[in-house]
Amino acid sequence: MKGKKRDENINLMPLDVCCQVIKNTFQKTDINNPLDLPSDLASYELSPQLLGKGCNASIYAARVNSNHHESSIESSLQDPDDFEVVPMEPMDEVCDTSSDSDIDEELEDDFVVLNPDVEEHGPHLELPATFELPAKSEESFNLAIKMMFNYDVLSNAIAISRAFEKEYLPLQQVPNELCDSTMLQWQNGNHVKKKKKYLVPHPNIVAMYHAFSAPVDVHDLAEAKELFPAALPRRIHTDGIGRNMTMFIVMKMYDMTLTEYIQSVGCPSQRVAMVIIAQLLEGVSHLVANGIAHRDLKGNNILVNVDPDGGSPHVVLADFGCCLADSNVSLVLPYPSTYTCIGGNTALMAPEIKLAEPGPGVYLDYSKSDAWSIGAIAYEVLGHRNPFYRQGNQAGLDSGMYEESELPSLADTHTALGRVIRMLLRKDPSKRPTPQVAADMLHLSLWQPEWWRNACWESGHILPTQRHITNWLLRVSMATVDSDYSREEHGSCVFWQNATEQQLCESWLGRVKDSELMQAVAGLCGIWQ
Repeated sequence: MKGKKRDENINLMPLDVCCQVIKNTFQKTDINNPLDLPSDLASYELSPQLLGKGCNASIYAARVNSNHHESSIESSLQDPDDFEVVPMEPMDEVCDTSSDSDIDEELEDDFVVLNPDVEEHGPHLELPATFELPAKSEESFNLAIKMMFNYDVLSNAIAISRAFEKEYLPLQQVPNELCDSTMLQWQNGNHVKKKKKYLVPHPNIVAMYHAFSAPVDVHDLAEAKELFPAALPRRIHTDGIGRNMTMFIVMKMYDMTLTEYIQSVGCPSQRVAMVIIAQLLEGVSHLVANGIAHRDLKGNNILVNVDPDGGSPHVVLADFGCCLADSNVSLVLPYPSTYTCIGGNTALMAPEIKLAEPGPGVYLDYSKSDAWSIGAIAYEVLGHRNPFYRQGNQAGLDSGMYEESELPSLADTHTALGRVIRMLLRKDPSKRPTPQVAADMLHLSLWQPEWWRNACWESGHILPTQRHITNWLLRVSMATVDSDYSREEHGSCVFWQNATEQQLCESWLGRVKDSELMQAVAGLCGIWQ
């Protein structure tokens, strides 16, 4: 009787109350204890081979030396003239990167794998016919170190941390030396507190552990001279124009980029594609909830850890150098002139951003722009050509001028996934779902009861009621917190197939809202046109 009464109470629970209870249960507010990592390059052992480079950085696999000794920056410099004193002038004139010309936008391109083709032509990588993941051991490289290219920022920790503060936005805990230098800015001739945004860790945002400024150093000078000679300082390379110090960012080591994954592994199944796209939308949803826009999403800026059993891979958003993370403007940016940086990858720039004309009183709304980019990247995840990239002599669609009818057919795609992609690529942002609603549509499809699939999405004859959704949410939540919850006994939900899918479900339950769920139901049923 007690069990029956409990079920009756559950059935009477309103959907909004249910969502709030579940959200409070799964919402993670704690931050993992940061790793105690050294702040000098000599304490790290770098991999013999460079992982990749872009216009603004190179990246190496790394690990901490087992018997590292702290060394000061002064002792590692070869010449005392390498140091430059920051003049007593407003910091904005030294290292402000908020307003860039079109040329600066090209230089602001994020990390890409080696030997990429022109961005608008899409990435082309030469990979072996049979790809195998390298074996991992305790002695393997478990970190990645990104060395930023510093051409014009003074060799001073304060100036460097201000200039590259977007790059270390996902840092789990900002070191004191970076926090102190970025919390002050000049205003009316005085130093005042600056409102600084830091991104709370999330499973689908790159795990970043440490950042520090140090003298530029390379362990393979011949390779550096060939791949990025201009970024080297003159004390290393006589033809270099780089500064003596720069920013080094320490992050988790991932297996590959999404572009590499697509070309080496492909799309194992429609379910795996849905899980990948849902993770990308969860990452974007987390950014939007924190008032941040990435503005440079593409396959090479998404990192992947592959499931060795062939299941759904874990994907994260990375490379935040072009992001919008300003506490004063949130996701709506004034656009008074062409000197305002509006983003990085123009090929995958949302229509409302690309078509905007600068002028007095003009504002750019980035609340749905990253979601549009995910819709375009979804074609690549499914194994198709990205319609907005050029391929050979075939021109890609212009993201500002295309017609929705020109988008390639998704007839062979899962019904719900195809609907989500088409809705994300709507030109009118007012008719486009938010990343949260788009992600909810995929969650409803991934973890749905069997009868929903047959009665609702396919036929549209029966719509799940709020009571149905409440019961379903509680079952999914129970399966998440109780490993003994029997699928045979409570088998109306199709649950996850590996740890990545379970983590994805938990992230979603930590932000679930009744209003967004009902919008997702309307979108799947074709009611939301």
